[in-house]
Amino acid sequence: MKGLLLLISVIIPFGLQAQSYIPKHSGVYPKASERVPLEEVIIKQTGNPIEVFSKKPIDTLLIDETVLCDKYGVKFSEKARKNRIRISKRAYWQSKRKGMLFQTAMQMETLKYLEGIYKEDEPYWLSLKNAIEYRNRIWATGIIEKRGKRYEQWTRKKAIRRLTPITTPKEAVVFLFLMENAFPINDFSDIKNPMKIEVNWSGEKEEIDAYYEVYVPELRPTEVIEEKGSFIVNLFYKISVEDLYEVVYRLFKNGHYEVLSKRLIYKMPLNDIGEVF
Repeated sequence: MKGLLLLISVIIPFGLQAQSYIPKHSGVYPKASERVPLEEVIIKQTGNPIEVFSKKPIDTLLIDETVLCDKYGVKFSEKARKNRIRISKRAYWQSKRKGMLFQTAMQMETLKYLEGIYKEDEPYWLSLKNAIEYRNRIWATGIIEKRGKRYEQWTRKKAIRRLTPITTPKEAVVFLFLMENAFPINDFSDIKNPMKIEVNWSGEKEEIDAYYEVYVPELRPTEVIEEKGSFIVNLFYKISVEDLYEVVYRLFKNGHYEVLSKRLIYKMPLNDIGEVF
């Protein structure tokens, strides 16, 4: 499975790099780094944790996917609707017009995506991500904005217009989460603790303690540094179930952004059949 995901992560940025919904960090490959002894790793704490999803939603969606498509003009192709579409029932963010934002996720078979089967849906994709829990699957992220009794499906250009100017650290993190599928982490305190994994020695299964393999001397939670006209933000991304990468962005208040760096943070221990135990 890991080999397939790595293949997908290479094909997507190089094969379709002109597409705006391809996360910019997909085309950035970190240099090889050496493992740092766990006892030497410094874990920093954050004084201002930022969550993409708060504990309490600001609105709820009472209409199902079929009604949104058939009655309110939300656009998913027949091919997409035959696969798996998720529309969040809870809104956690607002647009600059005070509309309630509901996230959508459209599942696709990777090879069919590469063949252009889902071209009809592409205008409404903000970003793509690997479906780590599935073989040969990727997800396209989108947004439906609810204003009064109207439901409007965003294109990427509309998303940038409706989410800018970016003025707060929370807005910066949410923007990059939607556009890059990179997420914040606020606490690394458990990294030095052992995990139970299952191994198969001589035909007998056994539980043992295993530890994270860390590749940076300092684990730094998400932090948003505001500069004149921009934000510096470090977020995280996975291309497989066990590998975590940090991506540092410079995000301008008009929605333009660039990747400043990308590096491997850790490898999570797996049991001997390649699954987290």
